[in-house]
Amino acid sequence: MDTDFSTDWLPSRIETARLVLRAPHMDDVPTIARLANNEKIHRMTARVPFPYGTADAIAFVEDFAQRPEERPFVITVASDGVAGVVGLTFQPGEAPELGYWLGEPYWGRGLATEAVQALVQAALGRRECPALIARAISENRASRAILEKIGFVLESEAIAACGPHSGVSVARYRIGATGQ
Repeated sequence: MDTDFSTDWLPSRIETARLVLRAPHMDDVPTIARLANNEKIHRMTARVPFPYGTADAIAFVEDFAQRPEERPFVITVASDGVAGVVGLTFQPGEAPELGYWLGEPYWGRGLATEAVQALVQAALGRRECPALIARAISENRASRAILEKIGFVLESEAIAACGPHSGVSVARYRIGATGQ
């Protein structure tokens, strides 16, 4: 991967049958804060703190989403608005890493699968992105099922040595070309 983290090759908007994935805006802050302020989401993700308040959502939109190594999309449902976030993180020498979370009111409707699949299809096969990786807390069966349904293959499973899930088993997945 290039180390300049250019993400210009990714579309700015991705549409599916039920969803629109787009850049986060300040208007999204109240909904992001409300949905992400959920301990169940925090326990199963590496980057969503708990409690999660308005200041966290503002920092996400104004700082995190503007970083060149990040490319987040809010997941919007036509009838309801923002339902979660899906995105890619770029690091030198690594395939981009997929990450996502969905607000609890939207669980069990196939929306996370639809959003993840849409971003994976938009990214893979491009010269700039022959492969993606993803990690899931080993006990997060729902997230692992999404990754496997889309075609990610389990590469490894290990106990995290540091970070928010130190001491927790984490599964690493890959889709696309190997050797990336």
